[in-house]
Amino acid sequence: MQVYGEVGGNVEEYVQVPELVLKGIVHDLNNSLCVIRESVPFIRKSLSGDNNNCVFQMLGDLEAASCHSVEITRQLHDLIVKRQSENKIADIAELVHRAGKLGLIGSHFTYEVHAGHGDWTIECDETSVYRVLVNIIVNAREAMNGHGGTIRINLENLNVSHGNGLPIKPGNYVKISISDSGKGILPENMKYVFKPWFTTKANGSGIGLAASEHIVKEHGGCIEVNSEVGVGTTFEVYLPQMEEIATKRNREEFVIADYADERR
Repeated sequence: MQVYGEVGGNVEEYVQVPELVLKGIVHDLNNSLCVIRESVPFIRKSLSGDNNNCVFQMLGDLEAASCHSVEITRQLHDLIVKRQSENKIADIAELVHRAGKLGLIGSHFTYEVHAGHGDWTIECDETSVYRVLVNIIVNAREAMNGHGGTIRINLENLNVSHGNGLPIKPGNYVKISISDSGKGILPENMKYVFKPWFTTKANGSGIGLAASEHIVKEHGGCIEVNSEVGVGTTFEVYLPQMEEIATKRNREEFVIADYADERR
């Protein structure tokens, strides 16, 4: 595996440099525009047949990609005029589905989301978190060399306690695990995964994952990565739940546990 570019320090060392932030936004904008470009041949081919439902689906995905591009350019404008990001209540499960569609459009890949019963509401800058999810899904697709396959996404509620080994505060989190069955990451490259400018792709920028980690940290979370060469890679994104929702869930779990004790 060939490494391109020079390995930088932690992204926090660069966030004061507009070049890194701007390149991160341009990188994500390019992802969305590539989705639009790559979808045109599929639509053209579909128009030659009778599969109108497929065409309508592709047009819907193109509309979503266009809207995402508009949001990214808005972020660029906000950066220039130094406005604050706007946090709002978001359904992370819905964001994951949207990111899966955008990240895999025009490819031979599919995605599966396993959520089960849980609370998936968080307070976040929705566009920024969406960018993180799209980045990781696009990376998973590229790691599988474009031959097709399934990217698996798992959501779970998690209570993080002291001494858990994660660089986040104790509390309630939503954990998003995104797994591919690609070539994996070489052990010697694992420590550089989130370093700015580090990439193993000839046309890579080394910006996407570094910017993604910074966004997640700004939300009070973290990203972990596990990989095995020849088997695949899993990125785990931890985002804190809204306090009132987490408190309600803890109360419900306590009542259930107390009832179970009484039944023994």
